[in-house]
Amino acid sequence: MMVRRIVSAMAAAMFCCLVASGAELTMGEVVEFPHAGIALAVPQDHLMRNVAAPLDVMRATAEQNGRPVQAVSLAAFPIDRDDLTAESLAEAGIAVHSGNLAIRNLQVLSKAAMKVADLEGAARQLSYSLRGEETVAATVYFVRQLDQPKMRLCYVLTVETLAERKAEVLPTLGEVVKTVRLMELRHPAQIAIGPMGAAMKDPQGRWSIRPPMGWYASVTPAGATMAQTDYLQGQEPALIAYLVATTTAATSADQQMDQCLNSLEKTATQRGLAGRLVSRKNLKLAGRDACQIVFEQSPKPPPATEPLSSPETAAATQTSTQAATQAAAEAPQPVVIVQRNLCLFAGVAGKSECFLLVLVAQGAAPNSAEAMMDKIAEGFELLTPAAAASPQTAPALQTAPAPQTAPATP
Repeated sequence: MMVRRIVSAMAAAMFCCLVASGAELTMGEVVEFPHAGIALAVPQDHLMRNVAAPLDVMRATAEQNGRPVQAVSLAAFPIDRDDLTAESLAEAGIAVHSGNLAIRNLQVLSKAAMKVADLEGAARQLSYSLRGEETVAATVYFVRQLDQPKMRLCYVLTVETLAERKAEVLPTLGEVVKTVRLMELRHPAQIAIGPMGAAMKDPQGRWSIRPPMGWYASVTPAGATMAQTDYLQGQEPALIAYLVATTTAATSADQQMDQCLNSLEKTATQRGLAGRLVSRKNLKLAGRDACQIVFEQSPKPPPATEPLSSPETAAATQTSTQAATQAAAEAPQPVVIVQRNLCLFAGVAGKSECFLLVLVAQGAAPNSAEAMMDKIAEGFELLTPAAAASPQTAPALQTAPAPQTAPATP
């Protein structure tokens, strides 16, 4: 037992030494992720990539001769138990990796305590085979306590590299950790869309779109989905954008938009919500004529009360009013739906191509949602036959997925 403790202490000391003593890296600009309340920088030769899971905050990769060789990623997830620490979560994370069918020969090379933005963190150096690729990783868990709202948030910062470059993994983690800065968490609806991510393409569908950086995104059979998690609302997505590539039987853009508007109004009625058309206008999408509507759905106001006629009625009405006020405070926030349609009419019913961009923004003002749609629409392109046949963006280094919920702990 004593020998094991000595070896463990030596491994921890070596871990900290390697983190601190590596050759200084040239770091890029600090990038903020206000929906997750954190900012950091990655090495200058790393490019930001799209993330694909709700609790993934960022991912960046470096390439050598067109081959991905290193990745830096950050995930965040809320935890609802006060007894969980960075150390216990790091151990639980190893158990999660052990159960991942894509990972083989997992080994814990070293463990150490590591401070991140003045928070106590638990670091691990691991080696494993990820889908047949020998990989070395260094990861650190650190937990943040928030008072408003009262919650705890665990961050998982990971550097992964090919085994042949394992000497770089700890120094890289150390340099990234130095740049980490915590900030106030913000609702996604309050954040202006900044830089756009890498293009997602569907050559057969003839479209390409760039999701906003910090949004998780994926290609779907119908088109694409992009969203951003709202950690302040129980990790639910507050902003969701859809690209739908389809065909339409409409014979004009106005007729096609009338059908969409009728559908929105019907849905609001079925859900007992008040629906309101905010605006309808002609705009552009991919340089072509398109239509856009802005539609707001909100809880219906409570019915007006009759004039009071007695003290008993007044007391009862006051109680009812207080209950209605409380219910209104707890009611869902208004949702703004912005839809921009581009139809390429072929002159044959049911054969015309139609591209629908839909943004569902909870808690956003209509003008803010419109500005978001303008930014998302800038990233949409129609692919020419030549472009559609070209390769998609280069694949990034495969990375072991971070936990998407708090790891199970005893």
